[in-house]
Amino acid sequence: MRFGTFVGLEYGRLPGISVSAHKDFRQEILFIDIGGSQESYFTWSNSETGSQFSKIDVITARSVPGNAEDYVYMKRNEYKLIFRQLPHPERGFTKILFVIGASLTCQYQVMEAFLDFLGEQWFARFGGNTNFTSGPKLFESFDEDINLAFEMVPKDRIKTVQIQCRACNQYFKVHVKKALIDHASSFPVPLVFVHANHALLIYIDQNYRSRGERIVNITG
Repeated sequence: MRFGTFVGLEYGRLPGISVSAHKDFRQEILFIDIGGSQESYFTWSNSETGSQFSKIDVITARSVPGNAEDYVYMKRNEYKLIFRQLPHPERGFTKILFVIGASLTCQYQVMEAFLDFLGEQWFARFGGNTNFTSGPKLFESFDEDINLAFEMVPKDRIKTVQIQCRACNQYFKVHVKKALIDHASSFPVPLVFVHANHALLIYIDQNYRSRGERIVNITG
């Protein structure tokens, strides 16, 4: 489990050639669960991938100690997870837990961007409503927002930065959440890119260009 800002594996196999594993994010985002501390309000699984959704991951997310208002990352054998507890923007005491599962090639910055977008859409659509007095189908309409996320997040929430790793002599496309740069207090913004058996510390300027990369040690 890791806390912080970093991205995951995506690499080009030949020097000078950059390859993106994210031609279609619909193949990368596998499942989504939105709920409270005891129950799920909405669950979505990607029918295009045939991935299996495990409720154990949601139970794990609910039981993580500490401040779940930060992004929390976990990795399984076949997929990775990110989850975060978001408070209602106007009523902070109403908190909803968002859990997203994705393929191992999906970068965490992409998952964060999806989670942020879905959080905004959830509170805009349902407010702080967390009960089922309106019927069991109250939250089913959120399927529309999932489809909207696949359209809007790649277009409006993510930028791509090309970098070079001199350790393995390969070029990479790193997806960066726009909010990370747009809300930065100073530049360049540091971002750790983990791939193979090492990691790069990238410095990104306000124009989404890399101003330098260097290999850093990792632990965990």
